[in-house]
Amino acid sequence: MSIPTFPTGLQGAATHIFAITPHATNAQPPMKAIRANTGGDVVLRCQDSTDDVTLTMAAGEVLVALVTHVRASGTTATLHGIG
Repeated sequence: MSIPTFPTGLQGAATHIFAITPHATNAQPPMKAIRANTGGDVVLRCQDSTDDVTLTMAAGEVLVALVTHVRASGTTATLHGIG
């Protein structure tokens, strides 16, 4: 029996999960989604956006989006990136 292969890239399953450290200006590693470990506000920017947005996420909530930046100022949730 062969081991099945799964698509990679944006259409495929996650290949890594990592803690997000919000930063004032630096981009985050590529990710398909973010998960709130503890609830709170998240100030983020998506791949094709020109502005930051603030979302309130509950603990355990997953946001499926191509997030490029998570800002330190205003972010109170603790997060993991899913890439």
